Amino acid sequence: MNNTDLTLMHELPMKTKAYQRKSKAAALKKLQATEEAQEREYMRRDMRTSVLATIDELHQYLQGNVTIEAATDAARELAHQLNHRW
Repeated sequence: MNNTDLTLMHELPMKTKAYQRKSKAAALKKLQATEEAQEREYMRRDMRTSVLATIDELHQYLQGNVTIEAATDAARELAHQLNHRW
C-alpha cells in the first residue's frame, strides 16, 4: 500500500460524515418546505371556506332570509380574517 491509498482510506470516513451531514440538512430543509406547503394549503382551504360562507350569507340577505346586520357582520368578519392572514 502506498501513501495515497492510506490517505484515501483515512479521508473516506470524513467524507462520508460530511456527506451524511449534508444529506441530513437537505432532508430537514425538504421536510420544512413540505410542512410550510401544507400549512399554506390549510390556510387556503380555511379562507376558501370563509369566503364561501360569506357569499352564502350575502345571498341569503338578497333572498330576504337574513337581516342586513347579519350580512354586514359576515362581510366584516371575512375582511378581518383576510387582513389578519395577509
